[in-house]
Amino acid sequence: LEIVYMRVAADAGLDVYGVPAPGHFVLGCDAPKHRLFVDPFTGGDVMRLDACRQRIARLTGYDGEIAREHFRPATTREIVIRVLRNLKTAYLKEERWEEVMPVQRRIMRLAPDAAEERRDLALVCLRTGAMHEAIELLTNYLEVCRPEERRTIEPYLAAARRAAAEMN
Repeated sequence: LEIVYMRVAADAGLDVYGVPAPGHFVLGCDAPKHRLFVDPFTGGDVMRLDACRQRIARLTGYDGEIAREHFRPATTREIVIRVLRNLKTAYLKEERWEEVMPVQRRIMRLAPDAAEERRDLALVCLRTGAMHEAIELLTNYLEVCRPEERRTIEPYLAAARRAAAEMN
């Protein structure tokens, strides 16, 4: 929806940009006196920074400080990744594992340093039977994850190893 808003605004001669705020994507527009934010998901409400912070906190339950840096213009890459993550989430909710796989691979190409994306690809590999790839990805993820995450991921790695052994 934001992309449609951005295109319509550009056609109208307005300089509107995506804003990658945590948990909720909004649009920014630099007005003569201050920056304004537009929320396409609430009918296009226009807000100043403080009101936008409050809305995001309310909608997402985000309890950290929503810093000024969260309201900078998004890069094209960030917008594409966000769209792909939304598509991934929609497929995951419907357990459409085969459709998730190419989306997840695209995300990884765009965000190669995002360890959680490698983890997610590994978990999709488990669901689609690509056990050897899952083992490699999970092993690499365990090297960089937090200790509490390690306890969650290790059973998946063990399951992938068992399944790979049964396939041989």
